[in-house]
Amino acid sequence: MKIFAHRGAMGQLPENTLESFHKAIELDADGIELDVQLSRDGRLVVIHDETLNRVCGKTYLPPLYVKDFSLCELKKMDVSASCPGALFVSHIPALEEVLELVKPTSLLINIELKTDIISYNGIEEKLIQTVRDFGLNQRIIYSSFNHLTVARIKRLASESNTAFILSQKLLNVAEYAAKYGINAIHPDFHTFAGSPDMTEQCRKHSVDVRVWNIRDKDVDFCREQHVDAIITNYPERFTNNPQKENYEE
Repeated sequence: MKIFAHRGAMGQLPENTLESFHKAIELDADGIELDVQLSRDGRLVVIHDETLNRVCGKTYLPPLYVKDFSLCELKKMDVSASCPGALFVSHIPALEEVLELVKPTSLLINIELKTDIISYNGIEEKLIQTVRDFGLNQRIIYSSFNHLTVARIKRLASESNTAFILSQKLLNVAEYAAKYGINAIHPDFHTFAGSPDMTEQCRKHSVDVRVWNIRDKDVDFCREQHVDAIITNYPERFTNNPQKENYEE
């Protein structure tokens, strides 16, 4: 079972930042998960929320949207509020910066396209080309809650490794993924736990299962169900790195 660091090692450092991804490398995670959107000037930026309020720790009214700012403007903002107790300023990275950081490693990179609320015109093409430019095709997983986006990625790049993200139960989910040539499903833990035959059905259709929203007590169940990976805020709890600690929630 592989360990993916959710938005990097976000349990320790501000999420989706170079510092957080560097920590995931130090902790010997198998992969990282990150989120991409487009800035006003069409750059791929790594940030989870469509607005800046939460990560900047401010109540902007009306909310400030990522799409309304250039990359240069976004990089000036302090997003350390995403990690309470952070002791330093952190910034939003361009996707290219993250790919440059992880390219020398063996990390898998799960890129979630944040297109379920805002439709970013051309984001799929831009992302595929950026990945190709870095020569990282074999290490990228493209995922989204917007299954139309994932299907579009597959049409544009048939060799791509793709995943549908789920937060609710669906009938025949393995057949659904296989029908569109999707390689994996990423259910949250409650959806996964409520579908006891999910991994069995997915195996029959050669569909991988990677589970997110994992608590410590959920990991044994995931292992028993033979999931392919978990996506966790705390990779240090589950890797074999010497920095690993034992936690109880």
